[in-house]
Formats: sequence, structure tokens, C-alpha cells
Amino acid sequence: VEGSSRQNMEVIDGQQRLASFSMLAAQLRNAATQLADAVDATAPDNPREFLLDFAAALKAKYERFKDKIKLQVVEIDRLELSKPDLIFFKDLVDGRNPTPNRMSHRLLKQAWDRIAAKLAQIVAAESTDVAKAQALSLVDTVMDKDWILIHMITDSKAEAYRLFRVLNDRGTGLTEGELLRAQLLEALDGVATPIEMQNVEDTWDTILAEAPDVVEQQLRSIYASRIGKRPGKATLLDEFLAGCFPELATSPLSSAAVATVVAKVKTLHEEIHLLVKLQGGEWPF
Repeated sequence: VEGSSRQNMEVIDGQQRLASFSMLAAQLRNAATQLADAVDATAPDNPREFLLDFAAALKAKYERFKDKIKLQVVEIDRLELSKPDLIFFKDLVDGRNPTPNRMSHRLLKQAWDRIAAKLAQIVAAESTDVAKAQALSLVDTVMDKDWILIHMITDSKAEAYRLFRVLNDRGTGLTEGELLRAQLLEALDGVATPIEMQNVEDTWDTILAEAPDVVEQQLRSIYASRIGKRPGKATLLDEFLAGCFPELATSPLSSAAVATVVAKVKTLHEEIHLLVKLQGGEWPF
């Protein structure tokens, strides 16, 4: 970051867990603030001041980072999600109650609400304001002491995508869309233009807006319609790449192969769009 010692890192794997952890921290801050407003301020041992300081400390530790840039102190979000979820997640954590308009938004909102309900349950289980404050403080202690972040850094996106595939390729049939996206972006990285990379990323963001099992079934249908047979239960990724993107067998990709892959991703999106209409009983032509 120009004018700063801060280094921004791009998350390749672990975004959901980081987002869940960040939402827990934000909801813990909310719970502390709400309890501070509700305590009996006349009681000599009331924890109001502790709760307000506690909430401020949580925000500084997990949500906002104060950076010095060109003799100015600027607050930076510690975590930003990928483009389809970035604004929704920020509005959610900042308490603006955004309206979900894609599957990932609905899952984020569901997690946000369930975390709030669990913390409210923990607070309600205690009988005094001091005990309620201690219960919230204990949650922070667990977050600080009992959870571990494994931080692996790579110097190039190609290495990062490769690491992502190694960590996630378990043959579970749940992440084929993400794995296919990562494989394509890895092959295109360094040989495609920034505009081509952006087009492929944006197209895949749209494809992956549905639930993982829906995306998997869509990919299976597209593969069968092109190749003439169904892919194996645990081999969809490899068969789809070999049958639909044979260009990736040669590395690095030529400029002609890059153009072909970019065009095929666009066509894939168009075919999925037609498939959705047909499955919904709508004649698409």
C-alpha cells in the first residue's frame, strides 16, 4: 500500500471461516454494547464502562485497523470479501441490515442471525449484569486463546490457486465450481490480459451465485450434453477440464488458446442460463 507499511493479502482459501470469525467478533461487540445500555447504571458494581471499552477493543482488534498514510490516520477494514459479497458483508457488519439478493448473501445473513441468537442465549442464561459481562468476556477469551489461524503465503497467484486446489480437492462433489474456476484462473494468470482475467472472474462469480450442489448439477448437465455421457461421481472436475477445456493440457497457454478459453467460459455461462430456463419450464428461444 503506497505511503504505508501495511501489506494487503488476497485470501485464496479460508474466506468463509474468516468471515464467520469476523461476524462473531462484530456480534460480540453488538452484544456488549446492548448490554451496556441495559445494565442498572445505579448499581455500584455495574459493568457499563467495561462493556463499552470492551466493545471498542473488539472493533479495533478484529474489524477496523488504523493505518498511517501520508501523515493521516485512516481506518481500514481488516477483512473484505470478494466482489459479489463485499458491500453486503460490510453493510451487515456495520449494522445497516442489507437485503440479500444471492445465495452467498442469504448464507451470510443466516450465520449473522444465528451468531446473534447464540450470544443472546449466553447472556440470558446469567442472572446479574456482572455475570452477563463475564460471559461475554469469556467468549472473547476463547476466540483469543482456543482458535488457530494457519497462514500460508505464496508470491504468485498461480502458486496460490495451486495451493487452493491441493487443500480442497477432496472429491466431495461440493466444490467443483470453485475448483474449476481456480484451475482456469491459474492457467490464465500471466498470459491473459487484465481485461480477460476480469471477464473470466466476473463470469464465474455469476455462475457460482447458486448453491454448490446446484452448480455441480448444472456442470454435470452441460458436460453430458457436450460429451454424450455422464461424468463419474468423483471425477467431474478432471473430466470437465479434459472434455470441455482441452486447451489447458498445454502450458503456458498461447494467446489463441487464452482467447478460446475466455470465449468458452462465456459460452458456458450462456448455456447454464438456457439450462435454468428449460428446467423452469420456460422455452428460451
